[in-house]
Amino acid sequence: MDDNDAYALLAEWNPCCEPPWSEKELRHKIKGARSKCKNPGYLRNSSPERYEAIGVTVHVEDRPIVPPSAESEIEQTTMKQATFAFIDNLSSPQAELLKLNIGAVDAAIGGGCELGEMVIIGARPSHGKSAAALQITSELTKRGRVCAFMSEEMRAESLGKRTLLSVSETPEPKWQQEQEQLKQEAAIHFHNRAECYVVENCHTVDRICDEVKQLATTKGVQCVVIDYAQMLEAKVQGRYEKVTYISQKLKQLAKENNLLVFVLCQLGREVDKRESVLPKVSDLKESGQLEQDADVILFLVWPWMLDNSKPKDEYVIVVMKNRNREIVSRAVHCVFNPARQQIRAAAPAWQSAAESF
Repeated sequence: MDDNDAYALLAEWNPCCEPPWSEKELRHKIKGARSKCKNPGYLRNSSPERYEAIGVTVHVEDRPIVPPSAESEIEQTTMKQATFAFIDNLSSPQAELLKLNIGAVDAAIGGGCELGEMVIIGARPSHGKSAAALQITSELTKRGRVCAFMSEEMRAESLGKRTLLSVSETPEPKWQQEQEQLKQEAAIHFHNRAECYVVENCHTVDRICDEVKQLATTKGVQCVVIDYAQMLEAKVQGRYEKVTYISQKLKQLAKENNLLVFVLCQLGREVDKRESVLPKVSDLKESGQLEQDADVILFLVWPWMLDNSKPKDEYVIVVMKNRNREIVSRAVHCVFNPARQQIRAAAPAWQSAAESF
């Protein structure tokens, strides 16, 4: 391997480093390694006669991150057949788009999301990821879709409190004295809704996938929230490899089980340092696999958290990706009520202003 080949190899993995090395630093490392290698092309401390007898250690991260299922069958067709099959399917009933009811996002992404899709909801800490996810599950259960909320960050009772904030007209300071009223309001909210199962302490993505599959089989779960991706563990080494494995497993979970999977993700600190608060897909922490696997990417921005001179109720949802439908609006301006944990559509004038965000 010459120096240019070595550089190309190191450059491919360089984004995994925190912070990444500069080109000058990479070249220096290659030069240093080259100067220490007395016999290039040969295994160190072994003669050529022994090469075939030397075993090579296979590390976990060297194995395929998500091996193909042994039960899957290879399919083959022609482009002509695929094209005519698509035309024939145009007369078939279209897949139902599930409404999210979070601001005007449904209109921005062409009507909603489909079963089988993986939707990333990304934001910096305390910018409303969990509030948005709870509002989405509330809408889905209202429409008869059984949900699961896989919570690694908050306890079930904390999620219950947030739900109560959004459904009760009773101010929180009066909750202690108005418990019967709270129960009545909660009962009205949950009446005729599908269930949302809260699952805690899975810790690993494999356990989450197993639990979700069981819930899908036994309880009819169709929509799942993962809160949140970077808190999960995986059976591979290295942070980049772990997040890559997690992303691929969750994508596989959505596709193979026809589930709508919402994956909450933490954005990196770089977004706080830029003059513009508009996030980029590169702000997804620790792996580009999340961007690659997602069918829809929504970034949440609460400007008041970045600058307290901004209106406290101003809120923006940015549509970064919509694989299967048109992006009708890139930025959706909303009104956020943190006391009620509610995100609502903004007035039309605000919406037009959001297009220049």
